[in-house]
Amino acid sequence: MKKITVLVLHLGYGGIEKSVTSLVNELINNYEIEIVSLYKLYDKPLFEIDSRVNIKYLINSNIAKRVEDYKIYFFHIHWIRLIKAIYNDYLKKLKFISLFKDMFLSIYILLFKNIIMNNYIKKTKSDIYIATRPIHNKIIGNCNGLRVAWEHNHHHNIKSIADKVINSCKKCDYLVCVSNDLTNYYSDEFKKRNIKTKAVFIPNFLDNIPTNKAKLDSLNLINVGRFSKEKGQYDLIKVFDIIHKRNSEIKLNLIGSGHDFDMIEKEVYKKSLHKFVNMPGFKNKDELDKYYLDSSLYVMTSITESFGIVLLEAMSYGIPCIAFDSAEGARELIKNNYNGFLIKNRNEYEMVDKILKLLRNKKELKRLGSNALEFSKKYTKEKVVDKWLELLKNNE
Repeated sequence: MKKITVLVLHLGYGGIEKSVTSLVNELINNYEIEIVSLYKLYDKPLFEIDSRVNIKYLINSNIAKRVEDYKIYFFHIHWIRLIKAIYNDYLKKLKFISLFKDMFLSIYILLFKNIIMNNYIKKTKSDIYIATRPIHNKIIGNCNGLRVAWEHNHHHNIKSIADKVINSCKKCDYLVCVSNDLTNYYSDEFKKRNIKTKAVFIPNFLDNIPTNKAKLDSLNLINVGRFSKEKGQYDLIKVFDIIHKRNSEIKLNLIGSGHDFDMIEKEVYKKSLHKFVNMPGFKNKDELDKYYLDSSLYVMTSITESFGIVLLEAMSYGIPCIAFDSAEGARELIKNNYNGFLIKNRNEYEMVDKILKLLRNKKELKRLGSNALEFSKKYTKEKVVDKWLELLKNNE
């Protein structure tokens, strides 16, 4: 049996991690699979992985999550949160020696994490290598075997970001993109620069199409995802605040976890919306089922979104979706007046008006929901995994 090695940053929250988990759970029937994760952030992967998949953590210590948290605080200029985190973790407990030791270890990890991953990959013998971040694309470029870079993020028309991806996968055989837009862009760039790497389109997929469908008879909105700046939860709270002032019976289930969870929760309390906004934290697939079934509309306020698997998940329950068109992935999945609506220029009041209008018109809501369900069937695991198997087997 051929072996696949997949390189990941961690196995915690996030769309990349969810996509990796879904894919390896399907490919394990055809390949021996090893996931090499730089960080071990939690006791076990947050998304369930088939027990036959071998997982190797390179930095297996309590410091891993702190390093990742502190790095995000630093680069997103969350100075107050960084200072509070250091105070609560060390200074408050008078752990001065631990502070200096962990600071040294953190700096070492940040400086040498690519070398740590590279050293491990040099020792592996696989037939196929799949990298999920640009920092890992260069590492597999020097491997013997099929080298596949897997790009989930959008460049947002920022040349430096696009160039980083292009330069990282020059020695890769393929760049798998999760959207047509990305595939066309990188294909054109590879041709212009005389790079032999081939860009191919393989979208993310749904693990299953649920047997039960949402009745769309509630006044519940839903949003699922990682709590971070680019997901736009602050804007979602602004939108819901306006909605609440017009109709106090509408409720919002805001599901997920992440670095911005506490700040969003404070904003909810600040606006006195805590009785109308439910924030239950991270929920697994089975737990999410009841929330989707009790929802009538999925609302996405992401600033950027490369694909938006959560939109497809909602559609698979027959739930229409509404999103700001700044989210590139939403533009690919939502068809205006067919399975939902796209709102231009991040116009909060236009989004509010559309949400209230849809919730009042159940007939229209159900028409959109029926179309959403049919649309989601294009992204079943059977259809998408076949594309992966075709790519991998044709190049063995």
